[in-house]
Amino acid sequence: MLERAVLSILNPTPANVKSENVTPSLEELYTAVQNLCSRNKSYGEKTYQKLKSLINAYVRETLLLTVLEESEQSLLTILEQTWDGYTVKMRMIRNIFLCLDRIYVLSTPRLASIW
Repeated sequence: MLERAVLSILNPTPANVKSENVTPSLEELYTAVQNLCSRNKSYGEKTYQKLKSLINAYVRETLLLTVLEESEQSLLTILEQTWDGYTVKMRMIRNIFLCLDRIYVLSTPRLASIW
């Protein structure tokens, strides 16, 4: 459920952009993350590693290709549009995974915060 939600945020389609098609709700996703992190530290670790791998793959496979593609637009325009879209998506993901940051990441040395 969480992986599908993250992928839907990172790679929106017309079907999952409409608010009536957003299932589960952001509140339900937040609660699912909270439940995972509260149960066991290993769930927090698995969730963090999966989220990290999804975001890294998105950056490698989507963002970098978008910037490197030939286009009629200037490189700075493409970078600005790509960055703006990325930050909006990451804010939404950060809001869903806030508990992961508070419960697991902050209590684990050497992990980068989601913030």
